[in-house]
Amino acid sequence: DAWASPGTRLIGVSEDPIQNVWLLGLTQHALAHGSAPWTTTLIDAPSGVNLMWSPLMPLASLLLWPVTATAGPVVAYNVLATLTPVLSALAAYVALRYFVRDRVASWIGALLYGFSPYAIAQLLGHPHAALGTTPPLLLVVLNEVLIRRHGSARRNGLLLAALVTVQFFLSVEVLASELVMTVLGVAILAARYPQRVRDVLPSLGRVVAWAAP
Repeated sequence: DAWASPGTRLIGVSEDPIQNVWLLGLTQHALAHGSAPWTTTLIDAPSGVNLMWSPLMPLASLLLWPVTATAGPVVAYNVLATLTPVLSALAAYVALRYFVRDRVASWIGALLYGFSPYAIAQLLGHPHAALGTTPPLLLVVLNEVLIRRHGSARRNGLLLAALVTVQFFLSVEVLASELVMTVLGVAILAARYPQRVRDVLPSLGRVVAWAAP
């Protein structure tokens, strides 16, 4: 229904899509005027508000700038909501091809990931939560570091830093979830294979040393 009139209709329900449309436009407005997109005095003036408590997606806003500039933030939001499951599925396919040789199986898994009930439900108003491009790629990097022990610390560290940075500018909430699941996964590995984890700690330290700055 939204694409029948993409300039006046939104993909989703309730007030959340409207909030995301406003945030898409506000981020670009702030950057265009040389101000930080993290805070604004346009709400609760004159003191303003901290937008880090909101589902801010500055990287998505930046990439959608041409759409917003030519067609408006409502169309930009609909483009974002439409591309979100597709981009998530593509990232999952890349990760699954790393683990699985069969392309058909990888595509099936990728579609189940990108168009899962969770993702589709979140698209009703929370594209920042539905956009899952970095989690499968993060799994690949962590597998390279912790399991395969393949690649240089510099390469893996910079890849890890890139994924964390991208996710920070897409959704801090999802980044926090990634951190929790990473810690949990490493804890399970340490409990099941303590010697293997001890052996990999020096190389893990070097990877973190490259990623941290």
